[in-house]
Amino acid sequence: MVDAATRAAIQDLLLRTTGLRFDEAGVVERLIETAQHKTVALLEDAQRRALANGRTVVQAMDLALLPGLSRALAELRPLLLKDETHRVLHGLAELPFSGQVDEEVKELVPLLIGALIVVLGRTVKQIGLPGALPTEERIRLLASPPSDRPTESDIRRAVEVVGLWL
Repeated sequence: MVDAATRAAIQDLLLRTTGLRFDEAGVVERLIETAQHKTVALLEDAQRRALANGRTVVQAMDLALLPGLSRALAELRPLLLKDETHRVLHGLAELPFSGQVDEEVKELVPLLIGALIVVLGRTVKQIGLPGALPTEERIRLLASPPSDRPTESDIRRAVEVVGLWL
């Protein structure tokens, strides 16, 4: 359950980073849930990597972050460290992960959740949400008959989405 203050802080973060208003009921909660789930999956994978290397404590080097997520994390770090946002993300970082993590990973987890939320929001924007497209592109889409042939614009959006992750 996400409280109103957390929802508002995440909505503000998403508005500032995507230009979109994620205010439909349950949408922010779904993004948070997905980011938390993916963070746990990353931690579990890191734990397997640490154990394979003879350690019981997960270190930052054990996290297998794709380049796109690493770039997003570096870009967003100053924004995610702002007082209110950082406080909210720390609250979201209480995850069902029983493994041991070092201090660096412990401090990284809230930032990782925040970066994943933003990357998910940017993905929504890039997949062609009609309201997020430039006016000229929306008009072109409305004026075009349905087609089974991707356009240059479709390819551009697909490349941008893949770039968000890889």
